[in-house]
Amino acid sequence: MSRKHKHTHPRTIKLNATFHAPKAGTYKYEGNIYSKKFRILGEDGDAVPLENIHIELSRSRESCERKGAKILCNIPHMQTASLSPNEALLTFDYVYAVDTNTKCVDGSWLSAGCVCYLASCQKIETQYRHEFSLIRQVTSTNTFCRYQMEQHVWNDTIAFIQTIVPSDCTVALVVDCDLENIQKYNERLLKIRDAAYLPENFTLIYASADNKDTIANKMISFCDSCAKEALAKLISQKKQESE
Repeated sequence: MSRKHKHTHPRTIKLNATFHAPKAGTYKYEGNIYSKKFRILGEDGDAVPLENIHIELSRSRESCERKGAKILCNIPHMQTASLSPNEALLTFDYVYAVDTNTKCVDGSWLSAGCVCYLASCQKIETQYRHEFSLIRQVTSTNTFCRYQMEQHVWNDTIAFIQTIVPSDCTVALVVDCDLENIQKYNERLLKIRDAAYLPENFTLIYASADNKDTIANKMISFCDSCAKEALAKLISQKKQESE
């Protein structure tokens, strides 16, 4: 029996950054394809400070003309400019991920959200050896579909993390929805679920659970699997209670 080969769509990494030139002149780009880091040098040879560093990983898809490229990971970070999404993620002091699954069963909306933590990560040559730890589950049963249930669990997760992480430490929270508003949340221009602005030491990271290209993608995929399992148990309990 012939085996089907899974088609791999080409990946594209895009890095955006801004810098303020202190004076008119010639500036030089300097990069390293092995470390995937780069910098902008002034005429004096000194590196110019970069701001609003932003890395995006995407892939092509069949519906590219209609929908555009599939965004796999989107990470804003404020330190060294790098073309590595993993290195960008690891600039944060703490990294968490959260995902929520919701389903309507017999007229009730059941939700299960799971939160994981990047417990350890070690880089060995070009590979990353990491361990995720499931630290929290949030479940809900309602007779109506609650407004922005994913974002409701984000707020619950943020409040929980604030009880265990010092406020002077940076926190990356990986999510898999509301991509169009992520930047607004990070710039504190939009409240999450109309409840509160993102705390100053938090940054939302978007990653898709459909691919496992980066640590962020693997984390959100892990949370998605845990949430599906938790939701299945919640549905089973609901059906047993109704029997």
